[in-house]
Amino acid sequence: MKEIILKSCKSTMKQWRILIWVYFIQLAVVLFLGIQYHDILKDRFSYTLDFRKLILHYDHTIINDFLNTHWPSITNLFNQLKYLILIWLLLSIFLDGGLVFAATQKEQLTVKQVYKKASAYYFSFLKMAIIYLTIAAIWTSLVFLPLASNLEACIRYFSSEKYALWLIALIIIIWIKGMAILFAWSISSRVIKLEQDVSIFQSLKYGWNILIKNKTKTILILVLLIFIHLMLLWLYITLESSTGMTSPLLVFIFFILQQCFVFLRIGLRQSVYTGIALLHPSKRLE
Repeated sequence: MKEIILKSCKSTMKQWRILIWVYFIQLAVVLFLGIQYHDILKDRFSYTLDFRKLILHYDHTIINDFLNTHWPSITNLFNQLKYLILIWLLLSIFLDGGLVFAATQKEQLTVKQVYKKASAYYFSFLKMAIIYLTIAAIWTSLVFLPLASNLEACIRYFSSEKYALWLIALIIIIWIKGMAILFAWSISSRVIKLEQDVSIFQSLKYGWNILIKNKTKTILILVLLIFIHLMLLWLYITLESSTGMTSPLLVFIFFILQQCFVFLRIGLRQSVYTGIALLHPSKRLE
């Protein structure tokens, strides 16, 4: 296990060009979409008296008046948000495809090589993403719909609300575990698709078989990823809360730190992809 982690980290550092490419594409898209959405919000809400009052303090009457006045605009914003999410999802499938391909290669790749491979397999990965999103939606419904329909009864049944909260926490943990397995399965099946170029359903089948055979190692890789993510998040929040952003210089410094955090997340994701790829027989500690 230690050897897999070290090898995945080494492979990730070797693909630094790809990580930078992915980072700048994500940054450009986020800035483009974010500026557009900010302009829409500013044009529709910033100069209204209700919105300024809403920012200053909570008032139920102001909230009701605000919703009654601006509900059509809010609905329109949510409709536009759906398209923004769709654009981001389509782009993420492309970038993730490139990262998974880079995870399967020993040699240092160029951006052109990754771009060609991600483009060639884009529609296959898109179909697989639709399947996984459907499974994720079904899993989420199976876990949370019974909870939502019986939550009030659970609160009444238990002598203390803390038992209901523990039950909710347990259900959330179960849901996260299922989503983590689904995430690892999606990586494993894409590795199969890239290596063997079999059909989508064969990729899903073989990817699942490899995942089951290496479930302990896969879980350890995912747990390590989550732990490092939480540590980085804790470090960033601690720094922000201890210093604050009270000057233009501090705002700039924390913007740089935030971007470093984003870049490290891309690197961590790539390390996980490489670690799971190394569990495949054709890649195992070559």
